[in-house]
Amino acid sequence: MGEENQNNDPIITNGDQNQQGNHGKNGLAIAAMVLGIISLVLFFYWYIAFPCAVLAIIFAVISRKHGKNGMATAGLVTGIISIVVEIIMIFALTMLGLAIFNQASDIMNDNLNLTTYQHYDL
Repeated sequence: MGEENQNNDPIITNGDQNQQGNHGKNGLAIAAMVLGIISLVLFFYWYIAFPCAVLAIIFAVISRKHGKNGMATAGLVTGIISIVVEIIMIFALTMLGLAIFNQASDIMNDNLNLTTYQHYDL
């Protein structure tokens, strides 16, 4: 801590101010990294992962403005990777759903055509 004055109140020196100022940004870097990791682990639950990834990116950018930090970089990278993985997953699931729907539609049409022809084969 700093020195004390006559009222026993601590006097903050420049070193203490720098530590306090960086502590808040370090907290944002830690939050960015944790949210980025959560978004990667829970990528299949897009309604959880997507907001975590966006917050990780926002916190990382704010933290990096005040100095380069490895945890902020990790949060930024994991947030971006998570969003890319989620976009690929949503695209793949949409294509899979369309393929299944198309296949089911073809099977139903074939069954309808068979039953129609069966009525004429007496």
